[in-house]
Amino acid sequence: MKQAACLGILGILVLGNLGGGAPLQPREPAKGAVEPFGQTSFVDGFEGRKRACVIAIGNGASYLGLYVFDRWGNCVAKDDTADTPMARDDLAVEWFPPETGSYIVEVRNFGPTINRFTIAIR
Repeated sequence: MKQAACLGILGILVLGNLGGGAPLQPREPAKGAVEPFGQTSFVDGFEGRKRACVIAIGNGASYLGLYVFDRWGNCVAKDDTADTPMARDDLAVEWFPPETGSYIVEVRNFGPTINRFTIAIR
């Protein structure tokens, strides 16, 4: 059993970097804020058929939702559920864009107070 676990961990370490996609224009993590019951959007270009990831961490003030839309307005990835109140504004999505193009990343605030967050788009 230990041998299988070690092989599994080794496999993750070796294969983990094979799918490392990124936005067409990489950026540093950014700070943002979303007003009560409001939304904030970012537009980024992503390479088709390569892994894309967005992570947002709020300040704990309210529940947040994270959504990614393609150029036709289809939601291609989302995270808007929290298993515990402590994780109510810790968000992450991962997807493989079917084609190279622009995608809208949207952070929504479901609470009555402003929520300041940090977002990383990869």
